[in-house]
Amino acid sequence: MIDENDDDFEEEFLEPQPPAPERVKITLDNILGAKTSVRKAKKTAEDKKRESFAGMISKYEQAWTRSNIVSEFMDMETWDDLWMDIIDDLIGAQYNLKQQALIRYFIFERIDEFGQVIPFEVPLDKLVYLDTPEQLYEFIKGLK
Repeated sequence: MIDENDDDFEEEFLEPQPPAPERVKITLDNILGAKTSVRKAKKTAEDKKRESFAGMISKYEQAWTRSNIVSEFMDMETWDDLWMDIIDDLIGAQYNLKQQALIRYFIFERIDEFGQVIPFEVPLDKLVYLDTPEQLYEFIKGLK
């Protein structure tokens, strides 16, 4: 049984812990029995682009979902249509027609009414399952 009045409890659980990278370093030092150093890798331009794309797609998908939920209670179509048109125009300015079609599929058609992922069919009857915006990003990079 833990006695919260025990001094060891207070020292072990209530004292501030070092940040995660420092805890990793301490653990590695203990395992290896030697001093180590831990550095965070710098993000490449491609990493930043992928993260930006994934964030945009996630937010677009959330907005679409929220819009569908709200539309059950009130008519927001004219309000939402304007914003969706703006987003579509921005996507159209950045991506080719094949890429745009895949982005639209991901947001509007990827999940069925039971919450299951519907695969995207590419030429030669190949089915592609895209579960995350990061997977979508990697796939559309190859579409020219």
